[in-house]
Amino acid sequence: GAGPRAHVLLEGWRAAVSAADDIPEAMRPVSAGVLDYLGFESVFLQSDLVRTGSVSEGQCTPPLDFYRSYNFSVFPTIAANFDNLSSVLGNLSSEQVIPCKDWQSTSPTELRNYLEHTGDEEGVVFRNATARMPNCSDDGRVWLSPSCRGTPERCIPFVTQSSYYIPEVMQQSVFWQQPIAVMDLTPDAWVRVGSNMSVLLQWWVPDKAFVGMQAITMPSPDKEERDDGLYRTGQYGDLHKYVWRGLAGVAPEAHHLVQSFSLNVRAMNGFMAEMHDQRDASDVACDWVRRSSQKWSKWLPGPCNPGTELLQNGSCRECEAGFVSNQSTCVPCPAGTMNPTRAGTVCLQCATGWSSAEGSSACYLEEESANQAWEFLTIAASAALVVSLLTLAVCAARMHVRTAKLDRPDIGEMPIGSWVLKWVGPHVHERLTAPQVVSRSRSSFGSPMGASWRLRGNAPGFWIVNASPFAVRFILADSDVDLDAESFTKAFCTNVSEFQIQLFSNAKKPRREWERLGEKQVVKFITKETDWQYTPTAQDNSGINPVMYESSVVRMSLPDPGDGRCLGHIKMTRGPGGLLLLMWSPPHTLRGVPFPEFERFLNEVIDFPETWECPDVDGGGRAVVVHKRPGSSKRNMYDACQHLVLKKVACLDASYAELCTDYGPPKLFISHVWRETAYNTRSAVAKLKEALITRPWDTRLTRKWGSKAQSFSHDSLDAQFDYRVWFCTVCNNQSRIKEELGQDVQYSPFAQVLSLPSCQRVALISPFLALERKWCNYEFCAAKHANKTVLMVTSEGIVQAGQVAPKTLDKLSRKIVAFNCERSTCTSPEDEALINEAIQRMGGYSALNTELTQIFHQAIDEAHAWAKKALDRIQCPDDSDSCAESPLHEGVGHRQK
Repeated sequence: GAGPRAHVLLEGWRAAVSAADDIPEAMRPVSAGVLDYLGFESVFLQSDLVRTGSVSEGQCTPPLDFYRSYNFSVFPTIAANFDNLSSVLGNLSSEQVIPCKDWQSTSPTELRNYLEHTGDEEGVVFRNATARMPNCSDDGRVWLSPSCRGTPERCIPFVTQSSYYIPEVMQQSVFWQQPIAVMDLTPDAWVRVGSNMSVLLQWWVPDKAFVGMQAITMPSPDKEERDDGLYRTGQYGDLHKYVWRGLAGVAPEAHHLVQSFSLNVRAMNGFMAEMHDQRDASDVACDWVRRSSQKWSKWLPGPCNPGTELLQNGSCRECEAGFVSNQSTCVPCPAGTMNPTRAGTVCLQCATGWSSAEGSSACYLEEESANQAWEFLTIAASAALVVSLLTLAVCAARMHVRTAKLDRPDIGEMPIGSWVLKWVGPHVHERLTAPQVVSRSRSSFGSPMGASWRLRGNAPGFWIVNASPFAVRFILADSDVDLDAESFTKAFCTNVSEFQIQLFSNAKKPRREWERLGEKQVVKFITKETDWQYTPTAQDNSGINPVMYESSVVRMSLPDPGDGRCLGHIKMTRGPGGLLLLMWSPPHTLRGVPFPEFERFLNEVIDFPETWECPDVDGGGRAVVVHKRPGSSKRNMYDACQHLVLKKVACLDASYAELCTDYGPPKLFISHVWRETAYNTRSAVAKLKEALITRPWDTRLTRKWGSKAQSFSHDSLDAQFDYRVWFCTVCNNQSRIKEELGQDVQYSPFAQVLSLPSCQRVALISPFLALERKWCNYEFCAAKHANKTVLMVTSEGIVQAGQVAPKTLDKLSRKIVAFNCERSTCTSPEDEALINEAIQRMGGYSALNTELTQIFHQAIDEAHAWAKKALDRIQCPDDSDSCAESPLHEGVGHRQK
């Protein structure tokens, strides 16, 4: 697979440690140790102010570098040591003080923490019906702590930039009764005010922005409290070194250098002071290298290459397997680790449930050790029968407990089960059945499913999991194993990189009719080591967001069964302890998402608990980055793809639909624009669900279910889960989007789904935006040719259902009159060319303009019919039966003429 963008991180702060833990294991960097100096973020003030300040409070002169000195109830005149709030604001322009509503760090989570831990309800205010923000004065730019909220002139100014450390200071000012006025400044204003005025400021060290600063001593850090969002204590910690996990293998000398690299506090502070005086960082570093050879020469590898040791005759020799080199000496790997190769440089940790002795070249299953101990005790029984029987009883009890706690693929709370759950999703995982191993010979073929395994030497045991709906035979180097659909077993084999698999129609009746192969169809595959890949195709992985899978993947296309169906793909990956996992990737035509799970996805996009940095373009056409916080109404599908789909499922070579939902044939195709907000899309989808499922207004449903259609199961949860939608963001595999779209639009996922008999309707979300996009125009055209019912949907509701205001309809008609679909745009030039070619085959843009106008005309006409019916009813309220009401439509898009 592709390598990383960076190979070394020499100063990883607390946030970097957390971020590293969240990276998929296959891409996660490994620690190379910690530096000799600490890094911390805190409240600082000028050192001169500490030495010369401190207004006496009676007989006590409080030290300004101690947090309790700022307790307003004990030292009410402490603010006299600092410039007042008016003076600081007088030296700043309004543009240099960031409004509180734009503070990035005061997320909904942080404000909930503030209220929970302080109870200061006056410190926050509702921004809208649901979202809070800090309750600020001075035109919404300054937050005042409770100790000086009524007397701002007694507040001590605290300045920061990029809203750093504000949640911490807000809480601490309440806990320690500190009179604080919090301001978030632009970076240049922060440096100027912090350097030239008597204020408190947020800062971190090591950093070159300031010199001559003193940190206020805070209570010792309490990591558990801080993890819970309680900030009563200080913050500092080790600075970690990280390297690419493959660095030791491809560049062992560089890996050794990073592991050995370290600097002390005095050296680092000297560097920062020189850089503060405008010296270039490279010049500072070069000067240090020239005068510190005794220091850095110890970081370099020894006289022998990594992986070797120096012998007495001066020659170098490779370390044996189970050993690694350390300063030109071979040392054994510690117990619980192993090194399988000669000339090794790193000992690898044994997987959960595995162990090893010191100097091991392989790990072994603890259960296997127990079995060996059992055999030994059985042999010893003839020498001491009574003692042996008692010992065996104890061992049996221990083995029973061990078996009860065995880490299996179907136990999601255990490491292996959790890994399988991540790759197959909750719906498939809950159907995995426990292994039932039945003995059969190598030459046998067929039921019952199972395998008998003979342990060969020290071959490690591993799980084989068939998470597909098909019966599978694995033809491995040592043995064969047959597995029913969605089952697993444990096996022992020496090579699981190259093997054959055979797929059969499920021995049992498929759970669903579309989860079956053709009649008597047998599909065979051969996998080779070169088939395992960590990335999609080069074409799909060439964009700005390249994907690396968490484990290597093999993907193989299933052949056409001959009945017009597409069967999708089989894919495999390898997991902890050599686990082999086979999965089914369904075709696009089966990736419909149940309505409740689609709504859950939109909620997840809106409320995802991280601030997303989203690329955008400002009014002048310049590229900018917009920070979109949890609960933001501005997040769209571009943001969802980059920050949610790619990180959650695309890194597992899957679509969101197949991994996170109970997918199946869709009934509704949703055509949408990616830059439309998830908030508006969610509102439109809620209207769709109400109209089509919970309270169906289509009269064809009344004819189907009779007069009691309203009391039928449409308002039940079952009906909502049976009604599936197709939405490209969640239904396409975003890691291989170019491969899935193909080179011909009429064979694209969109065309395939629109041609399905089960797909009865097409819903166009936000018609105003959709008219500007070529993909939406093509989907219109394809839906028309397939005789699908087309619904126009806005956040107000469905146009044809009479739910959209007349003013909105008027705007829609004005846009239609001036519209020419040939002027619509497309993000990808390649996609635009494919769409243009497809539209030409369907009659060209002139015909498409006519068809689109007809669809919009019909939708607005149907909406008008509802208003006309209301008018007819009002005109004769006393005898409504005699009124000639306007005929309502037999169904959406099918008005009686």
